[in-house]
Amino acid sequence: PVFERKLTLEDLPFLRSHVINGVPVLPFAVIAEWLAGAALHGAPGLHFHGFDELRIFKGVLLKDESCTVELRAGKAVREGGFYRVPVELRGGSGSLLHARADIILASRLPEAPAPSPEFALLPYQRTAERCYRELLFHGPDLQSILSIAGCSEAGIVVSAAAALPPRSWLRRPWRDVWLSDPMAKDAAFQAMILWTC
Repeated sequence: PVFERKLTLEDLPFLRSHVINGVPVLPFAVIAEWLAGAALHGAPGLHFHGFDELRIFKGVLLKDESCTVELRAGKAVREGGFYRVPVELRGGSGSLLHARADIILASRLPEAPAPSPEFALLPYQRTAERCYRELLFHGPDLQSILSIAGCSEAGIVVSAAAALPPRSWLRRPWRDVWLSDPMAKDAAFQAMILWTC
């Protein structure tokens, strides 16, 4: 165990913008951020590089407007120039597995890869505003897609907003800065929904 915390709507007000069937649900992007933080807890000096095998087994639901979660992390195992740390997010009692991943850490982050080749885009039939009204369930705090350049069978291209600092999302943030931008990650998941529509 690395960390245990009671989650409430008062402490995580952004959850009011991530409600499914009337129940606030912890976003996938925030779960990934917290798993990365758990991995770094026992690996000072390393940097979050990415994740493998990230799985959600049971969503974190605030049915009673609160729930308790526990983050667990194994030991960092060196693989080539990186370190792999198994992590889990469980219910407070530790019995309910919500999510699991292997977090990849690095002593130094590699250079960003070159941009992938452009592909031909067709106009998207809806504006971002219309998508939030008709296709996406995200409320104002998580409406990260600003515009949609277009799409094709190869993919979709959107412009998205960056996340404000953690203190804007959480009353008692676990870190002062994000390890990765949860708004950008969530925008990618939202764009996938739009692309499949």
